Amino acid sequence: MTQDATKSSQELFAPNGRCFGCGPANAKGLRIRSFVTGDSPDAHVFCDFIPEPHHEAFENVLNGGIIGTVLDCHMN
Repeated sequence: MTQDATKSSQELFAPNGRCFGCGPANAKGLRIRSFVTGDSPDAHVFCDFIPEPHHEAFENVLNGGIIGTVLDCHMN
């Protein structure tokens, strides 16, 4: 499947999605964006997520729920 490189899978397939993790329509969510690297059988899907201090459980430790949400939404 060829995918528009400027739009994430979430933006293409669920542009009105309000999921906390990956919903493009959720202004207060994490807004995870997943991209397909190509058309070949060995293509990959990737996302970049840079946590902010308000995502921490305590100093320099990411909240486990945020980690779970990133994994859930990206691998969905």
